Amino acid sequence: MVLLEGYYRQPEKEVFKQFKDYIKDTVIMRLYGPDRSGIEKKTKEKLDKMVSRKDEQPDDTAEIVHYFTRKKTDVYLNINNHYLGSAPLTIREVKKLISNF
Repeated sequence: MVLLEGYYRQPEKEVFKQFKDYIKDTVIMRLYGPDRSGIEKKTKEKLDKMVSRKDEQPDDTAEIVHYFTRKKTDVYLNINNHYLGSAPLTIREVKKLISNF
């Protein structure tokens, strides 16, 4: 199962709620962001800070990862710079949030 956030897709949390009981062994989460050119304008193509934070993100991502790791489901998380402006900073924040569970 792949949960994809971005590119005019349903938010990952909505898809998660609808299909979580069907996901058994592996889930791939791809966080790409809705508007590549919009992020590039905001960052002036310097992707070193989060500029487009969504209030519920990356909290939802951490919650979903935590849920699946409790179920012993392999989780692969792929975060693009265009998601919130900086993939490394987003990953750092998601890791911190997961550790709070």
